[in-house]
Amino acid sequence: MARPGLETRFEPQPGFARIKVKPHGNGCRKVWTNNEVSAPTVVPKISTKTGLIYIYTRPSDPSGSEGYYWTAIDYASAKTAWRQYAGSGLGYNNNYAGLAIGPNGTAYLGTIGGIIALRDVR
Repeated sequence: MARPGLETRFEPQPGFARIKVKPHGNGCRKVWTNNEVSAPTVVPKISTKTGLIYIYTRPSDPSGSEGYYWTAIDYASAKTAWRQYAGSGLGYNNNYAGLAIGPNGTAYLGTIGGIIALRDVR
């Protein structure tokens, strides 16, 4: 149990990096970084069809809101392509469940409240 007055909330630090491995495994180089987005509770997935990396995020909010978002990073540029609000509160907590992308491009994620889905229509 935390001592009174100590902050116990975990604040993940943002950061993604794309690393290119040289042919035959002879070294690597950093292609880009994105310091806007963090994925503290999900393993991101990439879609080779859209060229986007899909993430489930919960940005820090001084109001204490537990807002969860579907977020996409462009694989080629590292720019945050879009962010879509999923919901707030315990029911939207994915509790470290894995993200899956179906053959039709729909992203699925198990949360405490059930399975949620998002389809990128680009």
